[in-house]
Amino acid sequence: MKAIYLCVVAGLVVSGCAGHKAEAPAAQAPIAYPAKNMAEYDASAQKADDHCYKDENLMGAHYVDRTLDNVNFQCGAR
Repeated sequence: MKAIYLCVVAGLVVSGCAGHKAEAPAAQAPIAYPAKNMAEYDASAQKADDHCYKDENLMGAHYVDRTLDNVNFQCGAR
């Protein structure tokens, strides 16, 4: 009787694990900072890096792209 019970429990555990699918992490939106010249770009890069390090679990800021008024960074592994 114990063997049947163990088989049923093991079957439920295996079927429960097989039904779980891990989802990919959602893409993070880039962080935009104002920058119209290189001095503002450097300051924005430092602000983005500070934000990623303090608020995003010790990550670093990586350059994504630039518009006329803003520069965009995204947090990622250092």
